[in-house]
Amino acid sequence: MPKKSKPTAAYFDAEEEGICPPLKPAMIRAAEKTLGYRLPAAYLELLQTCNGGYLQRSVFPTTLCPRWADDHVAFEVVMGIGGEEGIDGDVGSQYLIKEWSYPDVGVVISCDGPTAFLLDYSQCGKQGEPRVIWVDVETGKKKPPYVAVLAPDFATFLKQLREPSDN
Repeated sequence: MPKKSKPTAAYFDAEEEGICPPLKPAMIRAAEKTLGYRLPAAYLELLQTCNGGYLQRSVFPTTLCPRWADDHVAFEVVMGIGGEEGIDGDVGSQYLIKEWSYPDVGVVISCDGPTAFLLDYSQCGKQGEPRVIWVDVETGKKKPPYVAVLAPDFATFLKQLREPSDN
């Protein structure tokens, strides 16, 4: 009987390798301790397939991110756990929040400088199920960052991702 592949395998670009070391339970525990947040099960399941990397399903349909496009925003890379570039690494979530002045509400899981996707724990607490937000800090010097709520949780966010040609 052929081995079933995880549904999350379809999200990653098959030609790209993970950007962090293979994920192990001890790495998850260490990341959660470092960050101070319980990471969502759907995010961890995705990282079991490939611990960070470029996504094949990289388009999130929305009209809430006007700086990007009229009908979507790109979610091209998901940050993994461990290593220098993991969410818990030296240039990970905590560094990015300080460097770019993102709202300090949770964990950065993808960024391209002035814009980022975060797991937002502001309404659920550090052990709860965070919503997914998109932040744009280049909205003007006197304005707070623009924040768009994209999904109530990471599992819902993941299900809505599409391939660029599907958009």
